[in-house]
Amino acid sequence: MKTSLHVPFAELPIEARVLFAIYASAALVRFRSQIPTLGNLAAGLERIWNANRLTLVDLSDPYRMTALLESHFAALIS
Repeated sequence: MKTSLHVPFAELPIEARVLFAIYASAALVRFRSQIPTLGNLAAGLERIWNANRLTLVDLSDPYRMTALLESHFAALIS
């Protein structure tokens, strides 16, 4: 089911949460040598997802998602 309406992170299907975590892992490679576990990353991903009011359709653009996550992590690290 693809929707252009925001679904809170906690209500996303597990597949969507895992895909978002994969994008986050790709973004984090730029900043860290070791990628955090999904459990450590989940709270941050939930904040990013909900703050940006992302949708399931947004997940279909890996370049945009990775760029969004990279900019978020860059702000945290600098």
